[in-house]
Amino acid sequence: MHKALFYLMKKIFPFLFVIFFLFFFALLFFQKSFAATPPNNAKCSANLQSEGSYCGGNYVDNGDPQYLYYCVKNDNPPTPRAWYKCKNGCSPHGDGTGDWCIGEVLCAYTLPKTYCGNHPNQIVGDPAKLHPSNLYNCPSTVETTTSYNYATPDEQSCGSFGCKIVHGDSDVCGCDSSNCAWGCPDSGSNICNRYAAQCNAAKNDCVMTTTLLETNSARCTQFGGAHNTCGSTSCTAPAAPTVSAPSDLSGGASGTPVNKTISWSTVTDAASYTIRIRNRTLHPNQTDYASDCNAQQVTGDYCQTGITGTSKNYNLISGDSYDVTATATNTCGTTPAESASSTTFAITASAQATSTPIPLVVGLDGVGITGDQAHKDSLDPVAHPELVTTPATTALKTIGVKVDVFDADAAATSTPKATGRGTIAYQDSGTNKYLLTGPVTVSPAVAAGTTYKIRVTVDNHLSDLLTNQTIPVADTSPIKITNAEAGDVVGSTNSTSDNHLLPSDYLVIASCANYNIAGKVACPADLLAKSDLNLDGKVDEFDYNLFLREYQSARKDGD
Repeated sequence: MHKALFYLMKKIFPFLFVIFFLFFFALLFFQKSFAATPPNNAKCSANLQSEGSYCGGNYVDNGDPQYLYYCVKNDNPPTPRAWYKCKNGCSPHGDGTGDWCIGEVLCAYTLPKTYCGNHPNQIVGDPAKLHPSNLYNCPSTVETTTSYNYATPDEQSCGSFGCKIVHGDSDVCGCDSSNCAWGCPDSGSNICNRYAAQCNAAKNDCVMTTTLLETNSARCTQFGGAHNTCGSTSCTAPAAPTVSAPSDLSGGASGTPVNKTISWSTVTDAASYTIRIRNRTLHPNQTDYASDCNAQQVTGDYCQTGITGTSKNYNLISGDSYDVTATATNTCGTTPAESASSTTFAITASAQATSTPIPLVVGLDGVGITGDQAHKDSLDPVAHPELVTTPATTALKTIGVKVDVFDADAAATSTPKATGRGTIAYQDSGTNKYLLTGPVTVSPAVAAGTTYKIRVTVDNHLSDLLTNQTIPVADTSPIKITNAEAGDVVGSTNSTSDNHLLPSDYLVIASCANYNIAGKVACPADLLAKSDLNLDGKVDEFDYNLFLREYQSARKDGD
């Protein structure tokens, strides 16, 4: 019995040992897998626009703002594939183009390979520290309490040849074995053949071998003129110019265009420049530029090649933000996209005005030295000072006025574009002595410098309709009326003027003059004030004689 049991144990023990061994390591594997949980159980946002690294709170729900998370769009479940606690804080950017740790360069969710600094998503870093044309050696990631699937790489300079992205394999520096520049044509042939290449002994230029790899006429323009002949001739595309935002970022009303100057520095050996302007307000999700300007004609953007100067004017929109990128070109090529100089700025929109002051200078018939409709010439105040009529009191020096503004081609009977009522005051001295001046504010606002049709109606006077009037930018060029025609005292209701000179107006003036002479008070106070056409404080023969001279003119109706 014991021998049989011993024999059975001897046979099954190795099998049980293998089962136990596999179970133990499977348990370790699952423990490690389930342990990979991001801080705060963060989740990639459903609004994620593209794969990449993002700070907590920026396309990462419940994310710690000190952490950087690697998210892939439409992952299910939406758990970040990597996370890392930034040493100096995380720099978020709300445009969905990816974030970085301040002052750090990291390998993000990568295999242990070498990657160029401009390899999308694989290398993520602070632009002040990241070098797109250098090579970064990414080690295997090590999980810690503050890091998962991120690692800090070693950096290698690639020199003047830059870094070459090799999809599906490790990236390499430009002058590295067979990956250096190539493109020699056959002697006496128009067909450009691709040959294998290797670095020379000094590691600063490529030497073509005799191994033919490819025949393709399009290759002749791959690297520019100097690389179209075999040999050790070096040819380098120009460096990027430094592009600057406009010196004046102020704009007009929101949405209106303003002309601004974009400038950039001179680059040695550059034959021309390319400027790309992207409207970030209109296209917030556009993350890169098309290599061909013809493929980038998007509303609100500009792309212009062949510019030989160092500045150019463009119409930009008030209130919008812009990215501007500049590259230089010569016979060897164009500044690599990853090395292009760029700047970001916004055109500040001015506060939207709700009203506009319109300055007026008005001569009232019979007041000061202004004549009348029968004799429009002004009086000579020096030769005939006794004929100068000055308002009798301070109160009489101010009179009400209404201003209506119409579009230049609108009918005067249409609804005004803007309207307002104010006062003008008699001037005893200065440039406008003997005239009445003052601003009248109309609302809503109208554009200064724009041509309109304007109607001005002074109380108790016929209105004047002025065509082709430009709204003054300042008081230096006011709207002028030489002879405002007096006498519109009463209308159909005997209380509101009707913009006509009628016999009924004369009867009121004559009646108020008689009552005034007789010392009676039967003339209503409001009509008595309106009947004082020359503002001398009384209604008498001067007022009704002024009315008769006005009435004899051809114009008896306003406008």
